[in-house]
Amino acid sequence: MLRRFKPWPGKIEGNDVEPERKKIDPSITWIANYCKHCFTCVAICPVDNLFFDEDELTSRQKCIQCQLCMKYCPDFALEVVPRPKVRRSPTKQQEIKSTPAGEVSSKSVLSTTREGSRQ
Repeated sequence: MLRRFKPWPGKIEGNDVEPERKKIDPSITWIANYCKHCFTCVAICPVDNLFFDEDELTSRQKCIQCQLCMKYCPDFALEVVPRPKVRRSPTKQQEIKSTPAGEVSSKSVLSTTREGSRQ
């Protein structure tokens, strides 16, 4: 997937103004002072999620995380953070395949973590 260059988060170059970030959806952040109100994000959204209400970008809370709004915004005024994908086990049992220390070798790990330490 090709990604466009995004300015480094922080102050706007040549200005002392902090970027004004507004969370408009659980996964969408709008940087208000980058936005030039060109309506590209509104036009490109396949589910009609975004709209402007009195000069503020607003969400209908039905984002499918296609990231088209972010990719086509000429002012880099949108950030879309994908939600983590959660997979469910067909048997509905929790499963730990690895930990920061490495592979899990014992299935007793789950019962120990659920019931607490038995010392």
